[in-house]
Amino acid sequence: MDVIFASFYLDFNIVRIKSIKAFSNNVYAVSELTTKVVEPTGTVFVTVEVGSTILLLPENPMARRLESPRIGYFSESLLNYSDAQQRVPTLNYITRWRLEPKKGEEKDYLAGKLVEPEKPIVFWIDKSTPYQWRKYIRKGIEDWNSAFEVAGFKNAIRVEQESDSTDIDTDDINFSTLTYAASTKTNAMGPSVTDPRTGEILEADIIWWHNVLDLLRDWIVIQTGATDPRARTPQLPDDLLGDAMRFVACHEVGHSLGLRHNMIASASVPTDSLRSPSFIKEFGGTSASIMDYARFNYIAQPGDGVESLSPQIGPYDRLAIEYGYRWYPDNDPNKEYVYLQELIDNHDSPWYRYSEAQSNREATDPRAMSEDLGDDPVKSAKYGIANLKRIMPHIIEWTVTGEPGQDYDDVSRLYWAAIGQWQRYIYHVMANIGGVNIDNVTMGDGRHAYTFVDADRQRQSTKYIIDEVFTYPEWLFNNDISNYTFLVRNTPVGRIEDSPTYTLTNIQCYIFWDLLSDDRIIRMYENEAANGNSAFKASDMMDMLHSAIFEKVARPDVRQRSVQKNFVDALTIAACESRGVKDDVKRSLTDADMPMNAMMPLCRHAAGEHSSASRTINFYGKQENRISDAISLKRGELMRIRTLLKSRISSAPRDVKNHYQDLVMRIDTALGLDHLR
Repeated sequence: MDVIFASFYLDFNIVRIKSIKAFSNNVYAVSELTTKVVEPTGTVFVTVEVGSTILLLPENPMARRLESPRIGYFSESLLNYSDAQQRVPTLNYITRWRLEPKKGEEKDYLAGKLVEPEKPIVFWIDKSTPYQWRKYIRKGIEDWNSAFEVAGFKNAIRVEQESDSTDIDTDDINFSTLTYAASTKTNAMGPSVTDPRTGEILEADIIWWHNVLDLLRDWIVIQTGATDPRARTPQLPDDLLGDAMRFVACHEVGHSLGLRHNMIASASVPTDSLRSPSFIKEFGGTSASIMDYARFNYIAQPGDGVESLSPQIGPYDRLAIEYGYRWYPDNDPNKEYVYLQELIDNHDSPWYRYSEAQSNREATDPRAMSEDLGDDPVKSAKYGIANLKRIMPHIIEWTVTGEPGQDYDDVSRLYWAAIGQWQRYIYHVMANIGGVNIDNVTMGDGRHAYTFVDADRQRQSTKYIIDEVFTYPEWLFNNDISNYTFLVRNTPVGRIEDSPTYTLTNIQCYIFWDLLSDDRIIRMYENEAANGNSAFKASDMMDMLHSAIFEKVARPDVRQRSVQKNFVDALTIAACESRGVKDDVKRSLTDADMPMNAMMPLCRHAAGEHSSASRTINFYGKQENRISDAISLKRGELMRIRTLLKSRISSAPRDVKNHYQDLVMRIDTALGLDHLR
């Protein structure tokens, strides 16, 4: 018998249960599951081991707590039926540990005194964790105790160290562990097991893959090497790398406590404040939340005197823990929700804003980006670029170990990291263009849910991309490193060494595609429709690009010709002849372009289902994109380029003439024109 399981087919003739363990309230089984993969050379059988737990849920369910879209918690969703209702709502209950005052100390707790919980949250550090990192990981876990004190609990989290003599079995779901895995994977995560009836977290596992050290080392060198001399060495000091492990452990434990990412937290901090030693000392870190992907302080400049460069528990985290873990004797979710909304209302600083992650390439809200710092993306990026320019001349020097026969692979790795950091700055800035600030609002608070990014910031962002990406960044792609190594990639087909020129061209290609995406341009037209001439228009952006890439470049050199071709390529892909017509006359009943289906979201909407999950703001669809002004704008720009180039062809030198003729033919082909006209 064949059964589909986890997206592949199981052959039950070659499946077996390898082992079973029974514990006080759960059974753990390890199975060998086999599937067959058909390759051109024949059939290959693939076997994996899968662990499964059957758990007896608590006899007395924990009190539920309703989710708020203004605080980021994972949640369990339940349909709520009652006789008097006029619709069936979905109620979302946050996932959290059962934390209650010790018996007999409830009055002290309600009087505002710190008390210990009846049952603390205990994490076990795996015995395979290297000795030199254990204290840093322990500290990252215990850092959360300061946040729990805001919720009225002291010593809410305990950390135990597993050893050969410890009488625990990590397969027993009653033990929450940080497992240190010998792996080349560069990541960590903090999943949990919850009671689907209430959201109670019953167990959590933090998975730490060993090679996350490689990622942390690159962050430290590239983001802090300009300001911290300790980062300028091939072997980082244990305390420097250990502090990075601390904040990663702290972040992952946050997930294990039920918290989602909060990517807007770093945008609550004024960019220039991150250069202030007094602000950093008082504030504590680089972001209002450890649940952001805010890494090291790449904004601080040499001479600023900023010493603390890494993320810490922030004000949002303390509010979030109070929201999730403050104990109320009523055990009534609806009564508690009133108290909790008042709690959030009393924290109206930008430090307490919440927003989940967005894709950097497709972000709508420029404040909710990963890996960013500060409230002004353009200014932050310029500070970051200034530090990268200080670091680049020293990459070779900082990787020298003195060992005989050392190659340049470490140089290549840091070079990649520098380019990656530069590219992050581009996307942080690009999100401003056509950007919409998305806020979680409540009735009567006077705030707007959707606000277009102001015109000046969008204009500055477009100029930044022209100056830093489409104007040859010689400091990054034409330097001494390329005399010794290209950018090395290890791929399934072997080692590949990419030239910096190829890498730049490829990045510029993606930047053009993403900058000129229909979605972004449609948002810009929506802005123009709403705000008229006060908006930064799509045509304004196109005029800036046209002027910088074509109009002001009378005799383009090799690199400028590459940028021009990339620009035209992005325009032709987006505006080619077929884009203005339906490419498939067949439509299914579920097609999103069907007129009736386009109306269905109005029927499906149900109030009360707004959660803290990531939000998708929709201005577009196949039909909307096809009839929008986005294609008209791109085709108009292609015709403008065509006219300009045809006027310049006759007087151009040979290579430029060939280039112009080529571009005219590409435009004619894309738009279905006769290029001999």
